[in-house]
Amino acid sequence: MPDVVILDLEMPIMDGIETTTYLKKHFPNIKIIILTKHTSDEFIVHLIEEGAHGFLAKDNDIEIIIDAIHSVHENGFYLNEDVNLAMAKGLVRKRRIRPKFAKVDLTEREIDVIRLVYKEKKTKEIADILNIEPQSVSNYKNSIIDKTKSKNIIGAVMYAMKHNLLE
Repeated sequence: MPDVVILDLEMPIMDGIETTTYLKKHFPNIKIIILTKHTSDEFIVHLIEEGAHGFLAKDNDIEIIIDAIHSVHENGFYLNEDVNLAMAKGLVRKRRIRPKFAKVDLTEREIDVIRLVYKEKKTKEIADILNIEPQSVSNYKNSIIDKTKSKNIIGAVMYAMKHNLLE
């Protein structure tokens, strides 16, 4: 069982917010550091309230990241200027806001393709249904994978499910 876990916010299957909540519920002794490009006050405050023990921007030097790991392991928390400022602002506002990721902008055709993939249609079948070339279907699949930051088409389908694009 790890002592400290470092999470990004944008991850496939479960994002960092969901993972933090899950870990705190099921493994309360694990300490969590968020390392992300999303450094808005809303993200910082929400994650600290959810139980994260530290929050760092990805552009920090490796020495700062190492210091944060040691601090969380030894002291149970890591505070920096960004966290302190965000928490102060959050206390002033006294409201909990769950931040949202910007939705990926899929085209109508990409949504058609991902819906057919979800229905377990093969590339040739999708091409026939949409009256396009199989190579175009492959191009759409690759575009969907890129836009959703998925590792494969299964991850893209999971993204589409999570964001209610399959209805």
